[in-house]
Parts: sequence; C-alpha cells; structure tokens
Amino acid sequence: MAKATRTGAAKGSRNKKRYWRKGTQLEDVEKFLEEQRVDERSGGRLNTRTDADLFAIDTTKVKGLPTLTRRQRVALAKTTAATAPSTEEVDVKPKIRQSFPSKKKSKVATNSSRPLRRSTRGDVDGKPVDFDLWNTDLSAKAALPDDLADYYLRQLKKKMPNEPRTVKHITTLLPKVEAPIPGASYNPSYKDHQDMLRESLVEEMKVQKDLEKVENRFKLAPGDRYITPVTFSSLMLARDLFH
Repeated sequence: MAKATRTGAAKGSRNKKRYWRKGTQLEDVEKFLEEQRVDERSGGRLNTRTDADLFAIDTTKVKGLPTLTRRQRVALAKTTAATAPSTEEVDVKPKIRQSFPSKKKSKVATNSSRPLRRSTRGDVDGKPVDFDLWNTDLSAKAALPDDLADYYLRQLKKKMPNEPRTVKHITTLLPKVEAPIPGASYNPSYKDHQDMLRESLVEEMKVQKDLEKVENRFKLAPGDRYITPVTFSSLMLARDLFH
C-alpha cells in the first residue's frame, strides 16, 4: 500500500512572525474602527445616548396658520378618519357562513327542546298564592321625605304641577276664536245663505251712500267751476295792476 503524502501547508510551524500578516482579513477591523471614529465625532454611540440628545420636539408656532376652534378640530378629525384607509376585515363570502349553522344557534335549539321545569317562586309552602294585583294597595308603607314624595306623585301624574298665578287672568275681552256666521259655512242652508247675502247688500249700500255724501260735499254749484293754475295766475296779475 502506498504511503499517503501531505501536500502544502504542513511544512513547518505557522506561529512565527513572518506568517503573522499572511492571510489576515483586515476589512472588518478597519470598518469597526471607522464606525467608532464616526460615533466619536457625532457625540458617541447611539445606544449610549439619551432620547433628549437624539430627538427634539418642535414647539415653535408656525406663522400664518389659523387657530382652529374645538368644533373645527372635531370636524377635521372626522374627515381624516373617513378618508383614512380602512383596516377592517370585510367578509367577502357572507352567504357561505349563513349556510353553516353556528354552535351558538345549535346550543339555543338544544336548550329550547328541553322540557321546562316548573317554577316554584309563586308558591308558599307548595300552595298557590291568591293575589289580586289590581285591588291590592302597593304603595310604600315607609315614610318618605317631602321632596321625594312630591317627585313620586308628580311622576305618577297623581299631583299636577303648580299653575302660574297669571294663567287665569283675562288679557282681552275679544273671543279666542271668532265664529263665522251660519251662511258662510261650507254647506249652509238656503235661509242662512239668503240672510248672509242680504246683510252683505245692506253693508255695501251703506258704503256707497257714504261715498255719495263725500262727493256731494265737494260738488260745485251750478255755473261754478274750479280755478285752474292759468286762471289763478291771470287773476293775481290783474289784482296787482289795479291796486
């Protein structure tokens, strides 16, 4: 059998000084040192610095922007919420879920199919109670404070609120509603309708007679006439000439 021979690197120790730089990877070391130098120039490493050194809240007031009222801020918040993308999951196949009965419905159906147990709350010593709800006085026997008793009676409409002192004062002698005459109704009788027409005719004749009186007062006598502006000017001119 042939003896195996080693190739390459097994020729002497590698711990000598001349082998120190051979095959050494310095890129990671240089990168780490460069990062440390950058951190030192910027104030230190980020994980060792406080939040106050890293972040700052801008509290300066922007000029030119109007201040919003409380209602305007609420309306702006609603508008922003309405226009924001919705993250709610929408069931795209609701009919499929309806076709499968849920466990809750099946449980209710199972409970409803069971026979009802007889309630013994209305029995005293196993005997039915004869109780008349309508003729039994159910008012509280304990004494209530005056304000609480008054509130209780007002809520049950057993005591009406106090009326103002001026509610019964007569403010006018006129009737509240002026009732029309019988002839002005929707379907009056013949007599009522004729009476209404007769009264209307009498009132119209009275008005016409008053107008004729006024016209007669301003009516000129026979042979007289009204003075026109031209006639009045000529009369005044003649008066100035002869005086």
